[in-house]
Amino acid sequence: MGIVLAASSATPGSAGDVLLVLGVVAAGAVAFFVMRWLGKILAAVLEIAAVIFLLCKAIKGLGVAVWWVLSTVRRFWRTTVGVLAVAYLVSLVGWVPLVIALVTAALGCVVWWHEHVTTFERFIGRRLRSWWLRWTVYQPRWKNWVRSCGLAVYARGENQAELGLPSIKAVRSGPSWDEVIVRLVPGLTVEDVEQSTRALAVARGADRCLVRQLGPSTVSLDFQRRDVLASLVDCGKLDVDAAGTDVDLERVYAGLSEYSRPWHVPLLACHWLVGAESRAGKNSFTWQVLRSVAPALRDGLVVAHAIDPKGVELAYGRTVFATYTDTAAGALELLDHLIDIANARKAELRGKARKVTISREQPLHMVEFDEIAALSKYAGSQVKAKLDQRVGLLLTQAAALGVCLRGYVQDPAKDTVAFRDLFTRRLCLRVPTEQQVDMVLGDDAVKRGAWAHRIPQTPQGKGVGYVFGEGVREPMRVRIGWNSDPSIKELEQYVTARGQVLALPAAGQTDAVA
Repeated sequence: MGIVLAASSATPGSAGDVLLVLGVVAAGAVAFFVMRWLGKILAAVLEIAAVIFLLCKAIKGLGVAVWWVLSTVRRFWRTTVGVLAVAYLVSLVGWVPLVIALVTAALGCVVWWHEHVTTFERFIGRRLRSWWLRWTVYQPRWKNWVRSCGLAVYARGENQAELGLPSIKAVRSGPSWDEVIVRLVPGLTVEDVEQSTRALAVARGADRCLVRQLGPSTVSLDFQRRDVLASLVDCGKLDVDAAGTDVDLERVYAGLSEYSRPWHVPLLACHWLVGAESRAGKNSFTWQVLRSVAPALRDGLVVAHAIDPKGVELAYGRTVFATYTDTAAGALELLDHLIDIANARKAELRGKARKVTISREQPLHMVEFDEIAALSKYAGSQVKAKLDQRVGLLLTQAAALGVCLRGYVQDPAKDTVAFRDLFTRRLCLRVPTEQQVDMVLGDDAVKRGAWAHRIPQTPQGKGVGYVFGEGVREPMRVRIGWNSDPSIKELEQYVTARGQVLALPAAGQTDAVA
């Protein structure tokens, strides 16, 4: 009886366990099917998201590719047009006619170059050379050059990742120079590029590298491939039929620049200081400019004066000058005369104009002051004081009044030429030290490329110097036109052919003042 009761009492508990188990199984089955359903939905959503992501990446990549193609076509449109034209012609006529046409064109270019190299260079040669050098020299090696020369921009901090490199925008090639137009990146300045010019010249294998700023973030790196100033520069012919009014006194031919272009200098509203050691060719600057303004000298629009303490160089062309002196007293008298002229013009122009208009009645007075130190340092303290006072007046007041003083000195130190900084234009030929280069051209001229102390003491170095040109941050190398002794005598005959405006002093009156 007890056993039966025990069995009966356990039956309800077992049923509950069974129900519990069944409930758990059912709940698990429902959860399984729900999770499976949710998994399918999630998988579908993820698949859609993946498709959308890949589609966006593909669109972005396509956009980047299209933008790259378009920008490349825009930047290199000549190359792109050439490639497309060649491809079209090949598909139209085949390779053989195209090769024949190209060979014929090449032969025509060779004949053109041989017969008239100037026009060939202007229209064809420089463009072909620019294209060839860009794609065979500059573009393939550019990244290595700028990284090795310290022109890459890096992030600050521990990472120091490379942020950017300056890029080439264009290449222009001339007979002796390549102009590489470069766009700078944020963090890079023009001064940074200037400090790397020597390294860039070595990387390119060029003689020199100059920097010209073209815009806020654009510079031109100019590489010199060959030296066009190694040979003498022609002084030019004297035109018998030229009128004095044909001479542009703001652009007077003086020689050749290192860019293979004529070098012109102004004479109006300026004064020139020329620094050079002995036998460097500084007097070539005297005779070349006088030769270039010869028609104006002959017609009385320009009046030349000479202060020649050495009594040799300028005396050789004595009759070119309306006034010539080789003594301290004569120099002071001449300077007083020019100050009187300037004061008279000042009184006449006061309230009417700010500068004189050059004419026969009011000519340009050009003073060639050779060997300044002979009077400014070695002629005694009294002469030095009087000379400094008179030259200072002319340098500060007479430029706009039609007086141009051109001084020549071997030692440009302040104790030699106290008024050195008053000269508005400077030319530095060969000098013995770096310090003298900076004295003539200004602070840091050597660092910026004015290597006048490295000009060789050879015939190839005579008349070669440095000057700051328009729009050029770096000194420009020039060579003055060479005037032989016969050419100076020819100039004398030309200038005196129709008579001087001012009467020339007698041969013995070296101190006469016109």
